[in-house]
Amino acid sequence: VGLVSVLLLGLYEDKLGARFGFRVGRDDIRKVLSAVEERPHLVIHMPPSVSKERRAAIADDHAFRLSQLLAVLEVDLDRSLHSYVYADSEQKARLMGGRDTMVAKPWLFEIHVHDPVAPHGTVPHELAHVVAARFASAPLYVSSRAGVFVNMGLVEGLAEAVTPPRGELDLDAWSKALGTLGMRPDMRR
Repeated sequence: VGLVSVLLLGLYEDKLGARFGFRVGRDDIRKVLSAVEERPHLVIHMPPSVSKERRAAIADDHAFRLSQLLAVLEVDLDRSLHSYVYADSEQKARLMGGRDTMVAKPWLFEIHVHDPVAPHGTVPHELAHVVAARFASAPLYVSSRAGVFVNMGLVEGLAEAVTPPRGELDLDAWSKALGTLGMRPDMRR
């Protein structure tokens, strides 16, 4: 009875988990984000509700930002990067868990962002994490010691260093302004 119960539970979880939102796999995400645009080294997955014109603009923005990063970091990619662009943060939360945080998964060569707009303020930063994977080792493909102890300063620092400014000021100008105003945070905390 115990074995049959475990098998039935496993079958239920495997077959119906995505329907009830507790087991969503990449195939489930690709079914929802079924509109696909491709560019060199890029596959961009978006909701089918996004117009063809906007899909093309989003894909062109991704391609432009990727080409900038490849030039700045002087690397080539040996496989395609997948970008999942969700309709909004709620859809992203349902499908991959990260409601308000846009993320890169360098070990899977993919990024997950919400809001199908172009230009997208976060796409260059997330693409930078995946391109930087060319400098890192398994299993996570991020700066780490022994493959496990992630150095977030280097991971985020590199991505920010190669990301175009998101406003009138770049990070150096913001840092200088915070110092001038006596508001610079203590990095030790």
